Amino acid sequence: MRYFLLSCVLCISLSASAQEVVSLEAVGSFSKAELAADYGFLIQNGVDMFKVTYTTPDVFGVQDTASGLLVLPDDYTREYPSLIYHHGTIDNKQDVPSNLAGGFQLAVIFGGVGYATVAPDFLGLGESRGFQLYVHADTEASASVDMYKAVRDYAATTNEFFINEQLFLTGYSQGGHASMASQRLINLSGDNDVQVTAAAHMSGPYSISGAMIETTLGDEPYGFGAYLANVILSYNIAYGNIYNDLGEIFRAPYVPLVEQYRDGELGLFALNDSINTRLAATGEVIPNRILHDSIVEIARNLPDGHPIAEALKDNDVFDFVPEAPTRLFYCAADDQVTFRNAIIADSVMNAAGATDLVAINVEPTADHGGCVSPAVTNTIIFFGALREIGTDTKEAEQLAGITVQPNPLGEVAELYVPAGEPVVMRLYSATGQLLRSAPLAAGNHRIDVDELSTGLYFLTFDRAGVRRVLKVVKR
Repeated sequence: MRYFLLSCVLCISLSASAQEVVSLEAVGSFSKAELAADYGFLIQNGVDMFKVTYTTPDVFGVQDTASGLLVLPDDYTREYPSLIYHHGTIDNKQDVPSNLAGGFQLAVIFGGVGYATVAPDFLGLGESRGFQLYVHADTEASASVDMYKAVRDYAATTNEFFINEQLFLTGYSQGGHASMASQRLINLSGDNDVQVTAAAHMSGPYSISGAMIETTLGDEPYGFGAYLANVILSYNIAYGNIYNDLGEIFRAPYVPLVEQYRDGELGLFALNDSINTRLAATGEVIPNRILHDSIVEIARNLPDGHPIAEALKDNDVFDFVPEAPTRLFYCAADDQVTFRNAIIADSVMNAAGATDLVAINVEPTADHGGCVSPAVTNTIIFFGALREIGTDTKEAEQLAGITVQPNPLGEVAELYVPAGEPVVMRLYSATGQLLRSAPLAAGNHRIDVDELSTGLYFLTFDRAGVRRVLKVVKR
């Protein structure tokens, strides 16, 4: 079946119902060696990539054809858990995962770790109609869950690849907002057809009306004012009552720039550069100066009933109690999405009764770009303890018996390797640097770790193509 998928475009005639695959097109592959060279020790397999189009309602409830990327581990004899990867802010309508752009690499990493990964383009992007709906929680969630359902049902119908009932949710930046929105939709829908196994939201703007307004419309410099324009344009489409003319929102010098972005003549990043250049010429780069004072006051004070205030509040995504284990990974020095988003969400959701939700500062000194690697690594480790991959080999069961004691580590680590062929043990730093490698026969072993500095480390054990990853701490 794999060779059929890799060699052609599959198109299916469908009735106009929600969440069904319309087409599936092979768009590339990476070997395990290629992925390991680029992304490190957590990679367990190569991947095949497919552009998927599928049906889903638009923001007005009218059926649309949306797109996304499907990344499959390249061993088609196994049954894999599913993962929805929600992408971050992109530059333009075609800068999306299905076009092997828009941060698709993170979807590839999760596929390489062993998940059947769906990465929706979101509505208004890729093949779907109209302008993108930026940080619009309801459509981020509906497009994502519908893509998952479409792919899951396609797999069950065709038997060309196999996925189990486990579902993991994650995303970075805007994708963190979207993944939390998807978890909320699944939680509150009462639909037993979809159950979340675990979720890890990374550096997301969960508090649109609170933490993000304080950051983007504060009186301190902030270099990402184009996000404001994206939100205003998107919410006017979704709610229809934000403005009649852009001049009601933006000061005159910035209206033409926003119009060019809206009309596709500028990308978001070029818009941001132009805004910053104009702001810098008049003083500091403080984005509230691109808006009329009255609009800034409305966004800061959130008067009940005002369309802008209600739209902002409507897209906060921490107003539910997660039923699945959930992590909020963030970095305290994030310069784009303030860490207060995670702190607020953690406080509110735990107070409401969440039983397994923790916000974790994975790298206190990292900015938004620097936070990607530690957040993704922690997500992979968190999910890895919960996932199930169907296999006929005995090695997986045997590797499950590997133990490392104590943890946190002392001067010596006591390792136990179950019966069978020798394993290859590798010790990595939290940043992926290989520190030590050695073959270990079955039995007990003592490993000197006294020289390790305080911090997080990963031990991997490989036997016959099967890998076990253990997280250890040195204090």
